[in-house]
Amino acid sequence: MINGEAIWIKLFHLNDILREMYDNSNCRADTPPLHTTLAQAKVMGTILWGPDEGCSIKEIAEKLHITSGAVSQIVDKVVHEGLVERIADANDRRSVKVTLSAQGRALHERLNRYFEQATSQLMAGIPQEKINVFNEVLEHMINAEKQINQSKKTEPEK
Repeated sequence: MINGEAIWIKLFHLNDILREMYDNSNCRADTPPLHTTLAQAKVMGTILWGPDEGCSIKEIAEKLHITSGAVSQIVDKVVHEGLVERIADANDRRSVKVTLSAQGRALHERLNRYFEQATSQLMAGIPQEKINVFNEVLEHMINAEKQINQSKKTEPEK
């Protein structure tokens, strides 16, 4: 039997390490700060990898498993900073989609490079075949979560 407790604790710890590395990178004098919170980066990533016509607040909230109100607050801030734009939904005048601006895309590219570099630093010295297996396990866990959520949607209510 796999000790699931040990795995989830390690995953949480790894998340904390990445957050701390990110926070520290914004304080270093030798690199320009990224000027965004991790929550803003996650919202921007969801928009970037979403449909070409943009995402609704509700779509982003569902994807990130947070409230629409929380997403609205984040979007308001990144719109104010010029990273995201609100556009009218072509199919529904009452609805608004959000897309990344050119400035938002450029920042997201910097964020992506930063996290790729941070991940590479953490995995330095690990043989490539082990990294490949680790990546496969992560993909399996992500897909399992999707299947669990899908089965919950199809179960009859009691």
